[in-house]
Amino acid sequence: MLKLRHGKGGKMPNIELHGFGDKNSNNVIEMRGKVFGLFLGKEEILKEMVVTTYSDEVRDHVGHDQPFIRLVTTIREDLTWIVAQLRSLCADVEVMFLNNFYPKK
Repeated sequence: MLKLRHGKGGKMPNIELHGFGDKNSNNVIEMRGKVFGLFLGKEEILKEMVVTTYSDEVRDHVGHDQPFIRLVTTIREDLTWIVAQLRSLCADVEVMFLNNFYPKK
């Protein structure tokens, strides 16, 4: 079983999808479903995580699309496993650490 350790406050891993198209497009809806599907059976993650979609363009210097996944989290333990799951979606993954997350009351 994963043991999520995190900074002060809550955990709430936020998985952001950048450059996959309009947030209401089939591609983004499908990718969001795939992200949640990676963590089926991992309730300790699913109950805390959110997936945020952006309708942005991500391109390199010659104009090629370069979509990526950003994990914004306070979780330190099991990070390698979480990133490996996201990388299985064949997209670049970047990680941003938060010092704290304070859930709404």
